[in-house]
Amino acid sequence: MATTFDYSIIRVEPDPRRGERVNVGVVVFKNGELDIRVVETKKAAAIASRDWDNHIQQFSSFLRENASLAEGPKELVQLMGALGSQISLTNTGWFDARGDDAYEKEVSRIITTLIKRQAQPRRPRDSGIASKIAAEFKTAQILAAKGEDIKSGNVVRNYVVDEGAGLKADFALKNGCLHLAETVDLTTAHPHFGTAAGAAVTLDKARKLNNGAKAYGVYAVAESRRAEVKEHLSILGDYSDDIFNWNDRDERQRFTRVFYDAYNSNHPLRTL
Repeated sequence: MATTFDYSIIRVEPDPRRGERVNVGVVVFKNGELDIRVVETKKAAAIASRDWDNHIQQFSSFLRENASLAEGPKELVQLMGALGSQISLTNTGWFDARGDDAYEKEVSRIITTLIKRQAQPRRPRDSGIASKIAAEFKTAQILAAKGEDIKSGNVVRNYVVDEGAGLKADFALKNGCLHLAETVDLTTAHPHFGTAAGAAVTLDKARKLNNGAKAYGVYAVAESRRAEVKEHLSILGDYSDDIFNWNDRDERQRFTRVFYDAYNSNHPLRTL
C-alpha cells in the first residue's frame, strides 16, 4: 500500500531589494520526522554574497527543534513563515510512494524539477561589448600587448580576480589603485538574470580582495528598453562604483575617459 508524504521547498530570498527567490532544498514530513535535504546554495550566493550554507544549516536545526510545536506540516510552514526570515518554506505539496526505493525516486524527482540549478551556458568572456571596448583601447594604444601584465600600466583583458573561484574581470588597469570593468550584454529579448549577477559577484570580490579598487559595470541596451532590465541594472549598480550604457554616446565617452585618465597617470607625458 502506498504512503502519502507531505513536502515543502526551502526557499531563500538572498536580497529583499531584488525580490528574487531561489529554491535550495526540500523538507519531507516522513513518519513524524523531517527529512531535510539541502542541495543548491550557489544561486543564492550569486545574488548576494553570504555564507548561505551556514544560515540554512541553522534554519534546518531550528526547524527540527520546533517541529513538535506544530500539529502538522501546514502549521509548521505557517510557524516558520511568521519569523519573517530570508529563508522560508513554501506551501506543502504531496506525493505517494510504496517502499523506500519509490520514496527516493520521488524525492529525486522533486529535487531535479524544483531545486537543482539547470546548466546555464557560460557567460562568454568576449562579449560584443568587450570586443568594442578592446578595439577602442587598442586604437588609443592603451591596450596591453600579448604577454604584458597588470604591471605594465596598460589595460589588460580577462584579469584574474580570484583564480580559485574562476573569476575574471573583462578589463583591468592599475595606477596605484586597481580599476576593473565587467561587461553585460542586455540586448537580447529576455536576458538571463545570472548575467548581471555574475558580473556583480566578480566586481564585489575584486573590491574585497583589493583595497581601494574601483569597479565599473558596462552594459548595452536600447534607451527604450532600459525599464525592462531595471533589475539587472540595479544589481550591477549595487556592486559598482559607476555603470555605463555603451549604447549611449555620452556614457560611452564617460567610461573610456575613466580608463584614459587612469592610463595617463601611469604615462604622464601622453594625453588622450
